[in-house]
Amino acid sequence: MPAVEVMILGKKHVFETSGNPDRVRAAAVLLERKVKTVSEHLGMISNDRTLVLAGLNIAEELIRLKQETRLDRMEDFLRGLSDRLELTLQSIREPTPAASK
Repeated sequence: MPAVEVMILGKKHVFETSGNPDRVRAAAVLLERKVKTVSEHLGMISNDRTLVLAGLNIAEELIRLKQETRLDRMEDFLRGLSDRLELTLQSIREPTPAASK
């Protein structure tokens, strides 16, 4: 497993990962940004509390994005279903040329 080095709150952390090292680094950058945002809004609080709040912010965003993605998929499914129903209704309303003879 490759080792990945990241900096969070000014401290170096080294992790072994079975995942993509670039993704781990990107996650660390995201966490560091969230930590900075929390610190700017709340001022001087403990690192533990800052990390927990940053983690909760990231988790809330993930949940929101998953819900939006599910809603988008559901809307696409319902739109397709509506289109198919409309085509079915049209075919029922309009007799085929063979049926009108």
